[in-house]
Amino acid sequence: MTPEESKKIRDLNKRWLNGELVEGLAFRYNSIVEASLPTGEKIGGWIVSASEENDKMIYTVEASNGSGDYYCTEDQIQNIDNESTEPANSVNADKPLD
Repeated sequence: MTPEESKKIRDLNKRWLNGELVEGLAFRYNSIVEASLPTGEKIGGWIVSASEENDKMIYTVEASNGSGDYYCTEDQIQNIDNESTEPANSVNADKPLD
């Protein structure tokens, strides 16, 4: 990875941690969500991390009831936050971080 690529990734990470919706991610950091578990149970919580596995985004949902973290795909999660969920492609990933 080049230094320029590393800087871009660091900048995108900082933006996401600051609550921006960035390209390639369906949720903002700390978005309040409801996740549907494979058991059929639904848990409320918030998004605390995102990673890519086998070409799928996996989001870590920290349960608001204290039962721990759950690893969910985008289709298992519903955003219940009041913030806008504008399309991720509307964020300019090349804009410098202030």
